[in-house]
Amino acid sequence: MSSLRAEAKPSASPSDAYYHDADTTIYHGDSTEILRAMPCSSADVVVTSPPYFAQREYGDDDREVGREDDPREYIARLVSITGELMRIVGRDGHVFINMGDKYNADGPVKPTRTPAGYPRARRQPRWPGMSLKSLMLLPHRYAIACADELGLAVRAEIVWHKGSGGSDGKAKDRVRRSHEHIYHITRRLKHGESSPVFSHPGQSVWLVHPKNGSDAGFPERIPAIIIESWCPKGGVVLDPFMGDGTTLVAAKRAGMRGVGIDIEQRCCASSVSRLSALS
Repeated sequence: MSSLRAEAKPSASPSDAYYHDADTTIYHGDSTEILRAMPCSSADVVVTSPPYFAQREYGDDDREVGREDDPREYIARLVSITGELMRIVGRDGHVFINMGDKYNADGPVKPTRTPAGYPRARRQPRWPGMSLKSLMLLPHRYAIACADELGLAVRAEIVWHKGSGGSDGKAKDRVRRSHEHIYHITRRLKHGESSPVFSHPGQSVWLVHPKNGSDAGFPERIPAIIIESWCPKGGVVLDPFMGDGTTLVAAKRAGMRGVGIDIEQRCCASSVSRLSALS
């Protein structure tokens, strides 16, 4: 991994955080840089849902994950970040990453503001050599790269079934997608050794309706299940793509410490507001 530029090196100490209290620490900035400044084995579980590739722009920072010009760059960036996450959770830690897929489509990136200003929808760059209208299989490519390039163990592929909803509502030539993937990634360990609690989390298909009826809304129930099953009592839960703080809210409700990172200041502010409402 490349080293940080001296002038851009962030601090990952609570004193330099956007927000810090006894339960939660929030950092405002680029996850790639902030994660590199975090100490080894400083979290127990990662629960996160990175931005989709080339679907929404959540702000005006070009470093935002999902703005890459090529889907392969997107996968490579997430794999690099996963390497940092494994260092941070250490030998006994767990990383859970929720990913959505994308269809290959023609046309340039065209940012368009929603009535509220953000997030902005856009069309994705085309994957050269792949048939148009084919699924890019981004979650699968990511998981395979974690196993092949990082030597990690993909312990489970969880299907988040969204119920009767789903994306592609206007498509007439394919089934409606009503699921996303959640990958459970650890170091190479024997079955059952990688969790100090090892509470059986159930089956590999989770029926959880999206937040507020939105197709993309990450519901609190998902991090709640993961935290309950895989985080030791009083442990630390990290979300490097915090958004509006759903994972941190679930961690606080479960009596865990939460650490969140987001490149958008408005997301940091929204998370603080949600967490404050729990006090």
